[in-house]
Amino acid sequence: MKIDFYRTEDPAGFVPARLFYVYFIDADRSYKGIRGVSRERRGYAAVRTVSGCGVMDVFGRRNILLPAGSLFVVPAWKLITYRPKEDRWLFRWFEFDAPAAVIGEKVYDFPVSAEELASLDAVFGTIRRGERRDLESASALFTSVLYTWKERIESGENKKNPGKLSGIAEMIVRDRQKNYTVDELAGLCALSVRRFREVFERKFGLPPKKYILKAKMERAYELLISTSMSVSAVAESVGYADGFYFSKAFRQFFGLSPSGVRKNAALLSD
Repeated sequence: MKIDFYRTEDPAGFVPARLFYVYFIDADRSYKGIRGVSRERRGYAAVRTVSGCGVMDVFGRRNILLPAGSLFVVPAWKLITYRPKEDRWLFRWFEFDAPAAVIGEKVYDFPVSAEELASLDAVFGTIRRGERRDLESASALFTSVLYTWKERIESGENKKNPGKLSGIAEMIVRDRQKNYTVDELAGLCALSVRRFREVFERKFGLPPKKYILKAKMERAYELLISTSMSVSAVAESVGYADGFYFSKAFRQFFGLSPSGVRKNAALLSD
């Protein structure tokens, strides 16, 4: 006979979660979830974005951006509204109770693996069977997922969080056709709008709005001198639906109209 035994010095700090609701949602732009602040609502909501992008308003914070690969855990009583930012938002939503917050209230970013998706599917498949023992099994499965998230965050896998200022700047330049608001960008950093403006300008030398404008105008200039795209097409490519408004903004930025820039470029190339 052989017996293996191990005794810990302290009990493990494991906090089990008990599931209330699980939603698998593939939303289009017509979708809008409305809760409204209610301090009677207990527990937490965990929102895991698989693809697309969503926007959430909670008590004290507005326009929190939830891009693909993001995880946001928030006390359920703070929920106000949530909706797609783009044409599609595919996400998993879990409401659960736990004796203490396992994951802090901020937007984390790390890829959704095939293994994680399989685990989330198993949680949903188990809870929908409806028996009490199935609810307990689903809660146990979700607790495992919750602590896997916690481990991935603490291991540094969240380093690519778009809430970091450098990530915000890269996103602005990469997605110049999008019209990000300062509220949205501040939400990604879990900062107030005022604080976000301060730290952004300190790092990049321009306020967020001027940085966004500069990125758009520089891209528009590049397209005007290197392509045969119409002015209206260039305007649309940098997020301007109105060509007249784009031309006015362009002239204010460069001191020349879009057609003037194109004409000068043509003269220089001759």
